[in-house]
Amino acid sequence: RIEIYRGFTPLQLGAGSIGGAINLVTRPVMGTTTNVVSGSYGSFTTRKFTLYRSQGFDTLGYLVLFNYTGSANDFQFFDDNRTPNTPGDDTIKTRQNDNFNAFTVTAKGEATIAGWKLTLSDDFFTKEQGVAGQLGQLSDTAKLDVWSNIVILRLERKGFPLLATDVV
Repeated sequence: RIEIYRGFTPLQLGAGSIGGAINLVTRPVMGTTTNVVSGSYGSFTTRKFTLYRSQGFDTLGYLVLFNYTGSANDFQFFDDNRTPNTPGDDTIKTRQNDNFNAFTVTAKGEATIAGWKLTLSDDFFTKEQGVAGQLGQLSDTAKLDVWSNIVILRLERKGFPLLATDVV
């Protein structure tokens, strides 16, 4: 899930920023083994495929998630040829160059050692899509490619004293 904080941010996110913060929260590593495989198919050649595995041990755990989503987006639409007062040039067209393919891979490992919890996670995303353009300015070749990779290393200990006055 994605948490969005506007203005002040929670202390666990570190030093506050003036504009806020975005916190990406990945799935927790489950104590039991979990395997999920799913697939779907829909309108306009839309398809989705997901593989997920999570496994936990006494002090170690991991999860891996792979997701693919794509679509041809070749739907039909009414085109008035940008002349709303001239119905003679109106046609029904099929959307071109609006397809996309997106891949997400998430890997996360957790270890608890002497009361410390160490978490390493990697979230990778890539998407390639056509950019169809606006009516009257359609494009058959414009493309948009996006990719993102976020690696997080986190070390935490519950109840760890931060100040000398916190020590009991």
